[in-house]
Amino acid sequence: MYLLVVTTWACNLRCTYCKVHFENKYIPEDYLFKAVDLLCGSQDKELKLEFFGGEPLLLPFDLIRRTIEYGERKAASLGKTVKFIMTTNATLLDEAKIAYFKEHGVLLIVSLDGDRRSHNKNRPRMGCKDETYPLVVKNLPMIFRNGLDAYCYTVVTPDTAPRLIESFNSLVELGFKKVWIMVSCGPKFTDAKLKLLRKKLKELVPAAVAALKDRGVALLNVKNWLSPMPMNTELSVNIDGNIYSACLAYLVKDDAVRNRYILGHISDPELKIDDLHPGRLSNTRAMSIIYRENGIVGNLRNNVKAGLLFTEFAGKMRAELAKKRLLKKYNKLTSDIEGR
Repeated sequence: MYLLVVTTWACNLRCTYCKVHFENKYIPEDYLFKAVDLLCGSQDKELKLEFFGGEPLLLPFDLIRRTIEYGERKAASLGKTVKFIMTTNATLLDEAKIAYFKEHGVLLIVSLDGDRRSHNKNRPRMGCKDETYPLVVKNLPMIFRNGLDAYCYTVVTPDTAPRLIESFNSLVELGFKKVWIMVSCGPKFTDAKLKLLRKKLKELVPAAVAALKDRGVALLNVKNWLSPMPMNTELSVNIDGNIYSACLAYLVKDDAVRNRYILGHISDPELKIDDLHPGRLSNTRAMSIIYRENGIVGNLRNNVKAGLLFTEFAGKMRAELAKKRLLKKYNKLTSDIEGR
């Protein structure tokens, strides 16, 4: 069972494609603990809880520690295991945080949009024009030196599609062993950019195959792509304690609209996560709601076209890995990643 927790709507970056409604609001401590209780109420033995935002490392780190350790104790008392996941822009990491995450087996999902030019174009800082790329990459050696479980989440926009190969190769050179590439949700790809994206994805196949064969780098799209493009539909707890299909908790700005999709509240003692799970939105339904409520429904068909190019790419990658007899190696490297 998987539960995503929106810990804050605050963030120190202002990514061009992000739809989060930024506010300096944080989830109360008791809601974090209740989220753990809800997750541990599942009949599943293997549990996962993801800290999400905004930027979750803006939370007091002592609160993150207490939540993790409470979850570990709670799960162990029930004969279960819980894996914690931290999705972060990595700018606020330090040696102490990384050492703690290593000790407690936390998976780090690092948002880094490729090479320096692509990342800085997509992911500027709040309120200034300073580059954010150096703030991220300075922390990567600490992650890899400590052997922390980590992978890179990178987003391709129309502006950065031309540098797709350079971006992927840059991530490999930085030391990532797992990379997930997502198409941006919202920005419109012109016909020329769609044509270019197809070309770049075609070029990415041999580059990704070589990275797997020679460097042990796994492109997670092969295992984890959901056509035409995956939306997050896992159960989520928002900062106000309301429970949704994940993406609606942070991608719908209007409270009245978002409240139509509440599945329950974290304070309800009768709530069972196993009962809520079947009520999640389908991928297609979540997509239609997000585009409509963000006023970008006119770009939905265009973005689907871009997503289908990634679907085509994932299929070609699988076929090439099978042809090169690399599927066994790929599956071994991604055995801890759940397929869609």
